[in-house]
Amino acid sequence: EQHHNLIIKETQTDFLMMLHDDDKIHPQLINKLYEEIVNDEQIGAVASNSQVINSIGDLHKRKMFKSKTRKICIFKMSSLLSYYFRFIRNGNAPFPSYMYRTNTIKDFIWSEKTGGIYSDVSMLVNILRDHRIVWLNDVLFSYREHSENGNKTINIVHKVLLYKYLKRLSRSSKILYKLRFRTHISIMRSRWSRSIFRYKFSYWRRLFFILFCRS
Repeated sequence: EQHHNLIIKETQTDFLMMLHDDDKIHPQLINKLYEEIVNDEQIGAVASNSQVINSIGDLHKRKMFKSKTRKICIFKMSSLLSYYFRFIRNGNAPFPSYMYRTNTIKDFIWSEKTGGIYSDVSMLVNILRDHRIVWLNDVLFSYREHSENGNKTINIVHKVLLYKYLKRLSRSSKILYKLRFRTHISIMRSRWSRSIFRYKFSYWRRLFFILFCRS
């Protein structure tokens, strides 16, 4: 998490993007996001719709979220988390193509207390305290899917930390139940379940998570 904190601390511009080196951006991504956020101080972050490039390099046609309008405006934490923690992966939140208004994240510190490697979700939740988040329906970003992605390798400890952080902020038990459920399903599908021994170990990890995070 320290490199995120260093980037945020040293940023002197009004807006900030943190892109991964294995993703692809459309030539108009930065311009489109900037045009949306620059003249509206109530927007704390803006992202675009995206598609997935699989491990063999094929581009999936399915968009990460579905919308009949040009953009989606998010005002509440429950609305944001409902996209991230849906039971069925159809219409997820966009992958990291966010442009942030720097002053909305300057005081946020990535740490274990905020969810560890999943602190990007916590950071978005904090933005919603005083600002809104906008998702553009234009597909301007391609997320490369591989074995080391966060949605492929589940860090059970950091998932627990994220749950505990959000639990302190959220009044909706339904939203947090979705986080527990999706994490449970993800672990069941993980590489730990490929042998009897590993499956038993995975079982105890899942049980630990459910009991530890029970609301």
